[in-house]
Amino acid sequence: MDNNIEEMILERLTSLERSIEENNILQKEILTIDELAIYISTSLPNLYLLTSKNEIPFYKPNGKKVYFKRSEIDDWVFNTRHNCKRDIKKKADKFQSNYKK
Repeated sequence: MDNNIEEMILERLTSLERSIEENNILQKEILTIDELAIYISTSLPNLYLLTSKNEIPFYKPNGKKVYFKRSEIDDWVFNTRHNCKRDIKKKADKFQSNYKK
């Protein structure tokens, strides 16, 4: 019984630590690669791949540690929007109405 209580307390503490860490990340403008992985819910290998291919904006001031501006990451994430069917239909309808003129 005591073991279950200890496990529950440990799980709750771990959850609280994660929440505090995530909240701290939201307050920062400059993020490390570990913080960015948490912020956009991706793996470190995926982030290293994105940086090596220059597909994500990053800074490497001394040629070692990689940093990211949260505002630039937000722009990067939200500039990769995919149209839903409704948007595609609207564009098709507009194109078709312009084509008929």
